[in-house]
Amino acid sequence: MGSTRLWGNNDRHHFNWGVITQVEGKRSPRFSPIFDSARGLFWNTDEEGLRKQEGRMNEYLDRYTRECYPMIGWDGLDNPNHFEVIRKIIEHFPSYQPTLHKLALLDLPKNVEKLLAAEFEGLFSSRRKKFIVSCLRKRLEQYADVVTK
Repeated sequence: MGSTRLWGNNDRHHFNWGVITQVEGKRSPRFSPIFDSARGLFWNTDEEGLRKQEGRMNEYLDRYTRECYPMIGWDGLDNPNHFEVIRKIIEHFPSYQPTLHKLALLDLPKNVEKLLAAEFEGLFSSRRKKFIVSCLRKRLEQYADVVTK
């Protein structure tokens, strides 16, 4: 849940969740690795759209991160964004807070920047890389605000 909130995947729904179980029951059930994560980080914004926002990137990213809504919600909360869902999880299940907090300690933007430069060189424009890393940095700040309070 925490990682999905960081990159703003708005396509995480019950068909995209998997639980791995062992038939003999020797190991506890656990969530499968994340899959179908293509629906975040400007998947629906072309290069021209990014170019138009470049001069006002900070304002654009503020809105982009604040107005990104997951397909899951919370009873009694009308259309919560990703961070409001995490806030509710911590409020109702405080034992999850330490685990969710660990994700806030990682330097994901720096690691993603390295990954984009190495593994995906030539596949993303420098503008798109800048937007992705800046967005992750902003999301991580917002996420950290939620999980550290």
